[in-house]
Amino acid sequence: MNPSLSNSHNSSSSSSSSSSTFPSTTTPSSDLPASDSDADSDMDDVVLVNAIRVQIYTCDATPPDEILANVLSKFQIDIPNSFPLEFVLVDDGAALLCAESYPRFTMVGQSLGSMFFAYKALLNSNSTPDIFFDTTGAAFTFPVVKLFALLASRQICRVLTYTHYPTISTDMLRVVYERRPAYNNRSNVANNSVKNSVKLLYYLVFAFLYGVVGCFADFVMVNSSWTRGHVKKL
Repeated sequence: MNPSLSNSHNSSSSSSSSSSTFPSTTTPSSDLPASDSDADSDMDDVVLVNAIRVQIYTCDATPPDEILANVLSKFQIDIPNSFPLEFVLVDDGAALLCAESYPRFTMVGQSLGSMFFAYKALLNSNSTPDIFFDTTGAAFTFPVVKLFALLASRQICRVLTYTHYPTISTDMLRVVYERRPAYNNRSNVANNSVKNSVKLLYYLVFAFLYGVVGCFADFVMVNSSWTRGHVKKL
């Protein structure tokens, strides 16, 4: 992957993608009358909030109020009701993204499922994002969003992503290359030269495609130097 990389040690539990970013807010430091510059600053904040629209694409049918209550409880982030936040539900999204839906060729199945999920979410949202923020590491959604924005609105959508663990890593490739039985390489495959060679080819092709779609990201954040190293190699 070639986009800018940044280490982030604050992991996120969100399982959805946002089509915008949160604005900064100001808090008065005293009860003194506000100056003209303070009033202008407050007005700028109001204009900024009114100018943006945040949509979270999700397959979780939990009521928004309950989700926001969990955010406040776990992260101490209080999102006011006036904030322009909307949850876009994709009804069959869980089946598209769940590993159990793809007993064979799981990585390919989930990646294709994530592309279809992103497309359905964009259609359900009735809008085209200016900024797409992925927090799941679903790299195959990046070209879908970029192409959708270009065709639907003739605009460039910026893609930001936080990757906690890459879909495929050089460690996974090494396990298959060395024919070692592991969580990603069953013993009946590792002990069969033909099957293992086919799987290695499958991994190499997927790793190449993973690197290609990753290049559609404009800015990449990762949780550790380990993840950063693997993402850069891919």
